[in-house]
Amino acid sequence: PGMRAQQLVQVAELYLRHLFEAGQFARAAEVCGELLGANSGLWRRWLLEFAKAGKLHTAIPAIPTRAPAILDKSVYETVLLHLLRADPRELCRLVRAWPPGLYRGAAVLTPALLTD
Repeated sequence: PGMRAQQLVQVAELYLRHLFEAGQFARAAEVCGELLGANSGLWRRWLLEFAKAGKLHTAIPAIPTRAPAILDKSVYETVLLHLLRADPRELCRLVRAWPPGLYRGAAVLTPALLTD
């Protein structure tokens, strides 16, 4: 990425960090699509931040899920794996709602089968 792209990423991350620190998780989720675009690495990072803050459910509606997928399968798998333990009901809802092909089923099912 060029210098301008790097600067835009830095500004986006500073703004999201500010919103997190202010407890404005809904607003942070609203702007993720515009700020993170098709950058799978940034999406994964910020979804994990939402999860750490106990606010992943706030960000889920903002995740781009229309086909063709613009994010790497691992982004969707990260969300589903987190929900495997944190909110199995939401996991089931997303598996039904998300278009097939967004994630690899085995990446989610294998850990599910191995858990106690």
